[in-house]
Amino acid sequence: MRNLFSVRILLSTISFALALPALAAEPLTHCEQPLGWRIGQIDPHFEVTAQQLESETRQAAELWNQAAGRTVLTRDEQNGFPVNLIHDHRHQRAMEVTRLQAQVGRLEAELERQQQTLEADRTRQQQRRENYQQALARYHADLQRHNQAVEAANRNRPDAGTIERIRHQTSELEQRRQELANRQQELQRHQQALQQHIDTYNDLVERFNARARELTRASRLASADSGEYRADITRDRRGNMVSIQREIDVYFFFDRRDLRWTLAHELGHALGIGHVEHPDAIMHAAYLADTEGTAPALHAEDILALRALCD
Repeated sequence: MRNLFSVRILLSTISFALALPALAAEPLTHCEQPLGWRIGQIDPHFEVTAQQLESETRQAAELWNQAAGRTVLTRDEQNGFPVNLIHDHRHQRAMEVTRLQAQVGRLEAELERQQQTLEADRTRQQQRRENYQQALARYHADLQRHNQAVEAANRNRPDAGTIERIRHQTSELEQRRQELANRQQELQRHQQALQQHIDTYNDLVERFNARARELTRASRLASADSGEYRADITRDRRGNMVSIQREIDVYFFFDRRDLRWTLAHELGHALGIGHVEHPDAIMHAAYLADTEGTAPALHAEDILALRALCD
């Protein structure tokens, strides 16, 4: 059930300081000379070390290097552009989604456990009821035959053996009646316990639905850009590019898989690749966060977009 509450994360577009048309004559692709990156700011709220961020960035970059057949992205501590983890309201909303996802997951597991127990209790109670009804039917049949025997004895003069037999049967039937009364009370107690279990289960369903609604609302709020690639360009009076300051900011992620996906997406932008259409592609504008998914991998459309720039 957990996939029902996956969050669509919107990955960023490329952000330039100057209008895109002015860059048409100077495409920002980096196929001949590797584009360097380095680890920049890491807000402690993310609880990610520089080594961990470096590892994820390196693995994300390697996706593009392998697809290009050469190094197009490399770690450059001196001249590389920074990769930052920036804490703001987007991170807080993502953490709220993570918290609610965990709650929904726990409630879902508890619901499954309660449902299995409830079904077993219902089955046992149904079996008790059927056994009681069968025993009650046998009792009434035996009681009817006993009453007929008593009536027949009353019409005649029964001998001492017949009287003793009737007394013994009467005692047995009374004992069975008392046992059936006790079983009926036990059935009522089990039914009350079953009803309490049903009420508990229904309360749990309401809690689950309430948390699911909260998760849905929080997911909508969290559907903001998870990261951004920026390129601030400085030009001289003639309009020629003098320098370019690049930067990748990651604002939130739900797990390491999301982080690597976002890094691969933004690194693709840094190479000059725009968004592609296929929803499974790294360079698609959005994807569904799925903590049970496999490691990020380039799609055929990602590779085609890269080759369009580099071949």
